[in-house]
Amino acid sequence: MTKKSKLIALWRRIWHRHSKPFFIVAGSGFLIVAGYVLIPWLYQPYIRVSGNIVTLSLHCVPQSLQLESLTEHSVVKGADIVVKDLEDGRGVSIAALLAPPTRGDSKTTSGLMLRPEDILKAETFALEHGTRSRIHARIEYFPTPYIDLSSAVITAANTGRSDCKDQELRADALLSDLNRAPARLMRYSLLQDKLSDLLLSVNESAGNIVLACMMTWSLLLVAELSSGLWRSRFADDETIKSIYSNYASRAPRELKVEGPETLVNAIYLQVLRRLSFARVIGPALGFMLTVSSLVAGLHPSMHSTHDTFYFISSLQIALVATFMGLAMRVLAEFSIRAHRSSADRMIELIVRND
Repeated sequence: MTKKSKLIALWRRIWHRHSKPFFIVAGSGFLIVAGYVLIPWLYQPYIRVSGNIVTLSLHCVPQSLQLESLTEHSVVKGADIVVKDLEDGRGVSIAALLAPPTRGDSKTTSGLMLRPEDILKAETFALEHGTRSRIHARIEYFPTPYIDLSSAVITAANTGRSDCKDQELRADALLSDLNRAPARLMRYSLLQDKLSDLLLSVNESAGNIVLACMMTWSLLLVAELSSGLWRSRFADDETIKSIYSNYASRAPRELKVEGPETLVNAIYLQVLRRLSFARVIGPALGFMLTVSSLVAGLHPSMHSTHDTFYFISSLQIALVATFMGLAMRVLAEFSIRAHRSSADRMIELIVRND
């Protein structure tokens, strides 16, 4: 027994004895690392507001207001600060100035501010009407199914009032100040939103790469089909015998001993394995690419920006992928039948010859 064999035998004994604890420790470590990465990624308390209008109650006239959303497609279209008397219904509405949105880490921060003269006008109206007045900010986003708000930072105007302070609202505090809009508190990010964002970012480039592979594969299947049809229908007997002789010269010895029928069937099985895989993987890739393209095309950001071109492009990828998957299935099916006929013809010629 050589030194190498002894080491291999020792390793096998150690492995059989300690493999179970190893897998337990490795699995536990993987779960800890996965939890350490996924929990902060998914646990992000935020408010999901249905529709594209957010109405936020304010205690004082603000100088500026910053809203942070967890989606990059949430872009503010316009905003107003409204001071209203609850008894007689009168009020003033002041259009706020919008700051360019900033994006980063899958978040969008939108800011708005008031001019000094507008702050004075709103504050004067609020003081005249006293406790009957209510102040709120009405923020309108570009059309979107929902808005995910993570925080609101309110900078109070410097009017000399002691009860007006800067505020940062999150979670329950933010939800309590939202009104006139269906909203709910979300304790964690939905995995469907994360996967949808991922598909949106990679669908177009990855989809075209997959389509190129499917196109190349389809051309190879056309070649397989042509080869099978030629051998089963058009090649003469001498050519078929020559092809068999070529196979037999390269075949393993045990196949030669078992006879020509076994040898031809073994060759056919190799082709069948390859074509059967193409017959299954073609429709599977087509369907997967179809679904991913529809997910990307129906992403909320496409709705908010009215990106008709991207939607049509995603729909085009989906339809082309379906077509290519079906084409691969049909080509693979006919290729299998053609090669089966070719194998039967070769067996008949060789056995009859013998």
